Amino acid sequence: MIQSTLIFGPHNLYKLIKATEQRDESGRIIPEESQQWQFICNCRCDDNTTTKYTKDNGEVFVPQYQVVAPLTSHIKEGDYIRCMVGDEIRGEGEVDSVKRGNFFQKMVLFV
Repeated sequence: MIQSTLIFGPHNLYKLIKATEQRDESGRIIPEESQQWQFICNCRCDDNTTTKYTKDNGEVFVPQYQVVAPLTSHIKEGDYIRCMVGDEIRGEGEVDSVKRGNFFQKMVLFV
């Protein structure tokens, strides 16, 4: 398999890792206070508020961001991701759609 890299990837892609549910002796869920972000890869995050896309089920949506990243199986629809530039948040949100390319070994995430 060809290892893919981005020629221009100025941002870092992070994925929110949800903690497993902890329960007390009565069976109530103990709330977790901390968030854990896992580094996935370098990416490019662009503002994208003018283009409308249609999902497979016919739903039309306008994504806030379009993220281009190397092809990886770590990101799927419904995941919560964050693009960072140093310590500054470039874009953040839930992944609406993932498009994977075969030839260029890239994926496009619509957030």
